[in-house]
Amino acid sequence: MANLLTVHVTNGVPDAGTGNVSTIDTLYGYNPTHLNTVGTTTIESGAGFLHLIAINQTGQGSSTCTVFDSLSGSGTVLAVLNTLSQITSILYDITFSTGLTVVVTGTTQPPDLTVSWR
Repeated sequence: MANLLTVHVTNGVPDAGTGNVSTIDTLYGYNPTHLNTVGTTTIESGAGFLHLIAINQTGQGSSTCTVFDSLSGSGTVLAVLNTLSQITSILYDITFSTGLTVVVTGTTQPPDLTVSWR
């Protein structure tokens, strides 16, 4: 499990342990990237970590999601998701070295996805 840090902020100033309760919590963990259109998206260039992919809404027609360790929609395949079957979250917790690129397809309606990474 990743180490997470919660910083309490009051009026834009981090709480220095005074016991103040803040209205804004900043949580450092994974970056979310929302995808809901057909196309190729390079999410990160360089090395990183793919935590999970959530299928928020299934696609219709011929719909897939292919994840690459690459800066383009080709190269080393990390995962191929069937985005027609069910709404779910798929845990990966794997590293990538070149970049994180996702190719989403769909002839009728593409899926709605959230990619969690760092």
